[in-house]
Amino acid sequence: MGYLEGVAPRWIAGGLLVLLLVAAEVAARLGRRRTPPASPELRRLIDTVQAAVLALLGLLLAFTFSMAAERYETRRVLVLREANAIGTAWLRAGGLPDPTAGEERARLRAYVDVRLAFYAAGEDQERLDAALWSAEDLQAALWSTAMEEARRAPQAIPLGLLLASLNEVIDLHEERVTAMQAHVPGEILIMLMFVALIGIGSVGYSYGLAGHRHHAASAVLGLLVAGIVHVILGLDEPRAGLIAVSQQSMMDLRDTLDRLDRR
Repeated sequence: MGYLEGVAPRWIAGGLLVLLLVAAEVAARLGRRRTPPASPELRRLIDTVQAAVLALLGLLLAFTFSMAAERYETRRVLVLREANAIGTAWLRAGGLPDPTAGEERARLRAYVDVRLAFYAAGEDQERLDAALWSAEDLQAALWSTAMEEARRAPQAIPLGLLLASLNEVIDLHEERVTAMQAHVPGEILIMLMFVALIGIGSVGYSYGLAGHRHHAASAVLGLLVAGIVHVILGLDEPRAGLIAVSQQSMMDLRDTLDRLDRR
């Protein structure tokens, strides 16, 4: 998230809420102290600018939410695709001669645990690195064994199918790592927060010009904006965010492989 990287979404949203409420209060006081009182023409101009800023804020919120939701959906689909690819590779490994088939299947079963550990590592960089290294070591061992068998029987169709599946498993590993690192640009989030401050400030200023204080309305607007930003950050951050990417398909695969191994 650029400038906001490393900061928990709840702290960003909480800080934004405080800033929004302060902006509304300061703007309301400035509006009340204005001398001479605003003319009807000036009030209409301020209302027009306020409506334009709030409309822009709505567009930015929708655009940013869409970006974060798209990244979340990409990560969710990649988990399912990777689980399917590993399961297919496990089935095709059964076409290898013994004991190579058992060794490849054991590595693929261990690979599932490593992929789950990669996600469970959260923001712990040491655990993340360990999971990545373990995955790459298993990939190398799986590929090396399959290539050795392919050299012994280059015309074997099961080996060709297994190599294709292993290639997909390796590719999806890289895609998931890349997807985990893809975030809504920090510049967009900063711009969104800046427009939100201007928008709620304009609302507070209008209240001040009218001589009325609407704390509840300002608080509700601030809560709504901060809440949406929190959801956006939750969708955008797959590890520390509010909305985690489900690993259920990978866990289901682990249970299925365990059950098949016990037969």
